[in-house]
Amino acid sequence: ETLKKDSEQHINNWLNIIQFFLFGDMATAAIVSGSTNSSGSQFKLVSTKHITNIRQEDYKMAYFPTGGSLYSNLDVRPRFFMHRNLPKTGLIYSKRLINTLEKNELESIQKWLVHTGSKKIIDIIKDGLKIDLQSIKESYEIIKNFGNITPCSLPLILKNIISDDSVDVNKNIAMLGFGNGFSASLTILKRVS
Repeated sequence: ETLKKDSEQHINNWLNIIQFFLFGDMATAAIVSGSTNSSGSQFKLVSTKHITNIRQEDYKMAYFPTGGSLYSNLDVRPRFFMHRNLPKTGLIYSKRLINTLEKNELESIQKWLVHTGSKKIIDIIKDGLKIDLQSIKESYEIIKNFGNITPCSLPLILKNIISDDSVDVNKNIAMLGFGNGFSASLTILKRVS
């Protein structure tokens, strides 16, 4: 009995760790200030914003079901649940975050880095926020070439954009990530040189 409880607790601890890393995108705190790329460009953190579970039922949008499941013991892979309305919920959260930006922050966004959970998520964000394809193309390239690489997607897209020197001085990068329960984060970086 005690061994069973310990095993269940151990599994739940590992699932929590997996969730933390799997959805690291949403918590990407881009500490870029003071760093330079080979062209000498510098970026600074302008703002970061985060929201979780706007509506009480939003915690059901994305999660790992634990305890009491009827899944076969032979298939030990963690099961992840994504509600069919998750992409639309992502858009609602994105709009809420964007509405908190200053007008000049929003107007200065040159590149959008969107969590690569699926092409459908990127499509809904692009269309719902009226983002032109050129400004979000790097997110599409990552999903096409690598699929959903979860916690790696935003940092990889950011690395590619900075390396390509594709952001003009005094223009912003918007990083939009999503996570468990349901949560969303928006980080704005500005190229300063």
